[in-house]
Amino acid sequence: MELELTQQALVWVVVIAASVLRSFTGFGFALAGVPFLAFFLPPAQVVVLIASLSVALGVQTFPQYASKLQVKPEWPLLLAAVVGTVLGALILQFLSEDLFRLALGILVIGASLILSRYHPHHFEPGAGVRASAGLSSGLMNGAFAIPGPPIVIYVMATQTDPARARASMIAFFSFSSAVALINYAAAGLVSLSSLWLFLLAYPA
Repeated sequence: MELELTQQALVWVVVIAASVLRSFTGFGFALAGVPFLAFFLPPAQVVVLIASLSVALGVQTFPQYASKLQVKPEWPLLLAAVVGTVLGALILQFLSEDLFRLALGILVIGASLILSRYHPHHFEPGAGVRASAGLSSGLMNGAFAIPGPPIVIYVMATQTDPARARASMIAFFSFSSAVALINYAAAGLVSLSSLWLFLLAYPA
């Protein structure tokens, strides 16, 4: 895949802006990056790039947030996220570029409206709530590489400490992106051009 100089510059601008948002809040990297990149890159390239960068950033910044993570993993949430990601990746393969962009736009606008109006009330979730949050996040992750909104709402409602909430989100999104990458590779969406695009974008 060949990128013009203008497109390369746009990739850098988008990745830098999305990375600043992620480093400050713990989420928003994919929610900000995918829609803008989808304007000038094919959907398969966009989701693979965002997932790759999310994994790399998660590994790179692990020492910064590791001490804030919960010791006990939330297995219903994680297992449901894996199942949802597999289903979402299957959906992605049936989406045309136009339908991908339309569905993506509706998803991002809807998620942004919900997040802007949501006021968290702390509660202790049961297994059903954990599984529902994981499944919905996984579906969005597999189809659009955007696992964020359901997990942001879940973490805001279950974590009272901002630093711990941020660490939980970064760790979960890194895990989700790794699962998505495995599914994209199995579907034949990862190619040599995906590697070059990642190497181009990662310094940003």
